Formats: sequence, structure tokens, C-alpha cells
Amino acid sequence: MVYAGLFVWSLLGAYIAVWFKPKIVIPFLGITAIILTIIPFEMIFFGSVILGLAHNPTYGNIFESSVGGFNLWLLELFIGFLFITMIIEFITKKGKLKITPMFVLFALFLLSTVAQTIRGYTLGYAVNELRGSLRNSLYPILIIPISFYFSAGGTVKRFIKVLFIGWIASIIIYFMIYFGIFFQSQQNFVGRLLWPPVHNLLCFFPILIVLLLSKDVKPKDMMSYVGILILSMMLIVMTQSRSIIGTISVEFLMIVPIIAYTRPRGKRLIFVFNSFLIMAAVVAIGVLLLKLAKGDEFVYLVKNMTDRFRGLIAWRRDMAIGSRRYQIYESLKILQGNWIIGRGVGFEWYSLFTYGKSRIDSLYFMIFGHQGMIGMVSFLAIYALWMQRSIALFMHLRIFGDRLIRAFIIAQPLFIINVLVSGIAQPGAYLLPPQEIMIVCCAMITEYLYREYRKSKTDKNGVVKPLVSVS
Repeated sequence: MVYAGLFVWSLLGAYIAVWFKPKIVIPFLGITAIILTIIPFEMIFFGSVILGLAHNPTYGNIFESSVGGFNLWLLELFIGFLFITMIIEFITKKGKLKITPMFVLFALFLLSTVAQTIRGYTLGYAVNELRGSLRNSLYPILIIPISFYFSAGGTVKRFIKVLFIGWIASIIIYFMIYFGIFFQSQQNFVGRLLWPPVHNLLCFFPILIVLLLSKDVKPKDMMSYVGILILSMMLIVMTQSRSIIGTISVEFLMIVPIIAYTRPRGKRLIFVFNSFLIMAAVVAIGVLLLKLAKGDEFVYLVKNMTDRFRGLIAWRRDMAIGSRRYQIYESLKILQGNWIIGRGVGFEWYSLFTYGKSRIDSLYFMIFGHQGMIGMVSFLAIYALWMQRSIALFMHLRIFGDRLIRAFIIAQPLFIINVLVSGIAQPGAYLLPPQEIMIVCCAMITEYLYREYRKSKTDKNGVVKPLVSVS
């Protein structure tokens, strides 16, 4: 309780000091840093992960203030304190850092990003664009505290639970921003609000489905999973995102047959029917609650969403698709002769998209534009290794006794594919902190589970014995 109180005080105190009295920021942060060094590394680590997943520093941020013309992000302050705490524990407790293949690949891509930022500076690109791009793409640096966490004896199950807390916190903040609770509402005239943390549902949705449809799920846990799913369905409808709705629909259609295969043959069809029935009930309840919350405005939300899906039929005239096609065509043109090393971070596209020339709606052409083929190869190498680890764990799923860890493993291949597919239409995995942090956490957890699996022992028949150390 003492540690929790100190943590909450640090969070609220730092926010209040930055927002209301910028002149005392430096001494206050100095005192806060001293206090945070008293708090165990694990607590400040989990707090930083939750804060990183729950909001986005550059879009609808509620923990940001301008000090001396510079935007100060509370997330960055917490990560700074996290590294201070980690260094202290590293020295006092003689900790160690495990360098794994996944760690190396993330580090190489991070070094490529920093090098291309320096190159962009030498090429005379706008300093604000350089600073913004670098700040948004540095979050793979969390590989260091994550590796330290596992080296210090941290458990996978507790880490996954913290990720879920971050997702629930992001849902709460989204609803507060959407309905204008304590903050000015940011929904548009048709009731739509896009917010970067929402995309992390691509990982949490399959985990929730696996947990909900498990054989040994307890009634109390089932109600919790259903409640989170209902809120998630409401959130999806409010985003009106065709890509997210399509993706989770595919995830559900893929997961149900996988789980059904583990059931007795005579009960598989009944299981599939019950699964679709449960999901239909969850969606219906979510839509009904949203209708009650929106009142008369609900009809505009539904109309706009149906119009967006109808636009897929006449996709050549769809504005969103047309904009992305234009950006890709332009990228192909301006990257001629620069495919190997790119144009450097801070390069501006001359597209017509609304939020600026320095960022386009394509993960791959953003990386190509900034870092060329070298950056793209190092980026895709991370996902190739992550997928290899995920498939290996999935093939030996039976050795993991914990239900939450099994659900996490089942979700990883789907999450990887969805991140790569969604990258066609948005650059979140490269430039949006909540998605970057989620990707880094999931990839590093998968790497740790894989290493534990590789160290597991087999019996005389060659069967791998169940693992209990990772729980």
C-alpha cells in the first residue's frame, strides 16, 4: 500500500506540477525522481507500461504540457525514472541483462532510426519534424527494462496481466475523451473518434476469446471477460474503423475452429454454434448500450458506418482508399534512386493528407522513405523471428499449464499477421507509441517463453515436460 500510494502521488503530482506550475517543474521532478528510486523497479516498470498503453502522447494526450516551447510528456518522464531505478537496482543488486536474438534485432532497427535521424538533420530537414519522428519511434528502447525484468526473475503471467490493465485503462480514457468527461470531447460530427491505443485490440481480442471459450473458465472470470468484450465492441463501433472491424472478424473466424479442434468430435459443432451465439450477444449488448448512451445521435453514427462499408463496393471512388493509393504512388516516385538508404527521417511527402506532409498512411512506405531497404529488412526481421518463435510455442502449447499464457501464445501469430496487414493503411507500428510498446512487450514475452521452452526437459519418450517456471 505504501508503494502504491507513492506511485499514485508521483503520477498525479508530476501531472499537476507540469500543468499548473511549470516554474517548479525541475525541482519537483528532482524530488519525484528521488522518491521513485525508493519504489521497486518492477512497480515503476509496470506503471510505465500501463501509462504507455493507456494513451498516446501525440494524439488526444491528457498528460502533456508545454514548458518553454517544448511539449513535455509524462510518459517520457516515467521512462526516464524507470531507467534511473533500473540502473540503481542493476548496481546494488548486481543485476544482469540477457542479450537475446530478439533484443539484437530491435536494437539494430533502433540504431538505424537514430542514424537516419542524424542524417535527416545533416540534410537540413525541419527540426520539429525530426524531433517529433524520433520521439515517436524510440519506444523499442523498452527492450532494455523488459530484458532486465525477466533477468531479475519477473514472471510472464504477471506481465500479461499488466498489459490487460493497460488495455482497460485505454478503454476508460477513450470513453472519457469520447463523451467529454473531464476533457473536451473529440468525436466528430458523425460520432467518430479514432485513437491510436484502440489498435491494440488486435492482440487482446483473440486472447479474450480464447479465455472466454476455455473449458475450465470460472463463472466469475467469464463475466469479467464478457464485460471487457462488450466495452471493446462499443469502442470499435465508435471508431467506425473498417480495418479493425474486418480484422477482429477474421480473428474470431480463425480462433473458433482452432479451439473447436481440441474438443471431442461429437461436441465440436455445438461448440462452434455456442461460440457464435455468445459473440452475437456480446455485439448486440454493446450496440444497445451505445445506443442508450448516444441517444438520438446514434442514428448518425450507424448511417456513417454503413456508408463507409458501402464505399468498399465502389472502392475506386472511396476517399480513404484513394488517399492511400495516392500516397503510395507518390512514394514510389520520390523514392526512385533512394531505395537502399531512403531519404532520412524528417523527409516530407507532398501528399494531400490532412495531418501533414511528414507522415503518410503506410507503415512500409514510411520506413522505406525514412530508412530505405536497410531499415525495412531490419524491421521485417523482427517480425520473422517473432513469428518463428510464436509458431514453435504454438506447436508445443501443451507444455504451458497456465490458461492465460496459453491464450497469449495462441494470439501471437494472429497479432503479428494483423500488424503487418494493417500496416498497409497506417504506420502505427513505427510511429505510434501505444502500438510500438505493445509490439515490443509481446515480442519480448514471446522470446522469453521460447527460451524457456528450449531449456525444457524431455522424458524418456521424447515428450517435453510441462513448464511451471514461466507462470
